[in-house]
Amino acid sequence: MVPERNLLADSGLRDKQQSKWVADIENMIAEGPMAIMRLLKIRQAVVASPEPMLWFSKIRMEQEILYLDLWNRCTK
Repeated sequence: MVPERNLLADSGLRDKQQSKWVADIENMIAEGPMAIMRLLKIRQAVVASPEPMLWFSKIRMEQEILYLDLWNRCTK
């Protein structure tokens, strides 16, 4: 993303539409991870089978911990 470039100005939206888009995006950022739950397919996947999601999350967390441990050992 280029900071100097205004993507909304190039989109051809009117001022009201631009401010609505900006407000929606700011609300989604403020809401954080719960914004993802608005997406129908993701929400259905989590509700239908939470076990694989929990397993994946656990494995990913373990890998991140191992990586950080290795990184700490290498820097010492």
